[in-house]
Amino acid sequence: MRRIILFVLPLILITAIFLVTIFVVSKESGKGALQVTSNPPSKVYLSGSYIGDTPLCRCKLPEMIEAGEYDLRIVPKDAVFDEFRERIKVSASVLTVIDRTFGKGAQSSGSIISLTEIDDKKSSPLLVASFPNKAEIIIDSNREGLSPLLLDKITASDHEVRISKDNYKEKILRVRTVPGYRLEITAFLSIEPLKKATGSASSDTPVIQKIVILDTPTGFLRVREGSSAASQQVGQVSPGEEYDLLEEGNSWYKIKLKDGKEGWISETYAQLKPQ
Repeated sequence: MRRIILFVLPLILITAIFLVTIFVVSKESGKGALQVTSNPPSKVYLSGSYIGDTPLCRCKLPEMIEAGEYDLRIVPKDAVFDEFRERIKVSASVLTVIDRTFGKGAQSSGSIISLTEIDDKKSSPLLVASFPNKAEIIIDSNREGLSPLLLDKITASDHEVRISKDNYKEKILRVRTVPGYRLEITAFLSIEPLKKATGSASSDTPVIQKIVILDTPTGFLRVREGSSAASQQVGQVSPGEEYDLLEEGNSWYKIKLKDGKEGWISETYAQLKPQ
């Protein structure tokens, strides 16, 4: 028999509090637990198979998940929001905790937290990654560096993790590190809504709005012929680049590329540049 380490997830605004509970599960089960919460309520799919609605917790045998890697989809029941997709790993005898708060485009946020068993049974390292990366990491009021960040020497106890970056909302997580496991956090930060400019521009002077490309998991963003993920790809743009905004669609921006071509990009990884 071995212990399975599970997290309980009460969510208060952008502060997630994770507590550890110990359960006993057969070592030979080869299964791990999965908890998914979201706002608004959503449907959850693993590698194309529907497994339930949020809040969801596959935390007891035999409904736990076979250990392995899966393509996760969280599809909001409110169609105004884009679905969330991510590749996740479910480890045997460990609970993977996923939370997603949907917003318009890059105003969505969330986190994925899990444990990976390590050889050193006395060590309790902490790994923090974020989207976008190079976010400042503060552990228990101490500035530790920028994401992605691995802390090998950290006590096995409760910790407050703050993840922040300019123009993004700070995320605060309270977690507990456990001897013999590496606690892994992936945080998805939501962008601060742009403040509307005061005053008025001359009606004779057209104002061209710019779009700024944000960090993406792939390092680039596809430009498509239409405002749909199923549309043909016509180009790629890179994080940090700016383009003229031609039109706004349902969670999509139409932009003009440097070669004069026009195409659509997902609002998830782009934002309007302040005037």
